Amino acid sequence: ERLLAMGIPANATGLQAIGYKELIQYLSGQGSLQEAKEAIQLGSRRYAKRQLTWFRRNAAIRWLIRKPETTADEILAAALQFLHESDK
Repeated sequence: ERLLAMGIPANATGLQAIGYKELIQYLSGQGSLQEAKEAIQLGSRRYAKRQLTWFRRNAAIRWLIRKPETTADEILAAALQFLHESDK
């Protein structure tokens, strides 16, 4: 609301991010707050799914999975081992 009051146009690039555009629609009377909340949640889930898809397809990504029983030192050791191997 403040951003719009400051004169930033609703179609500004920064206001097209997830959360902003939905709330701007709500503020302009184009839906309820509940609809905006649901749209934000859906947009966030879709964005996260696209990110995971991109990461999974990128062969250069090395996943370090931390299980509850894995210590920070073990994760660090795995990362250092990967870096050492990639230097060869």
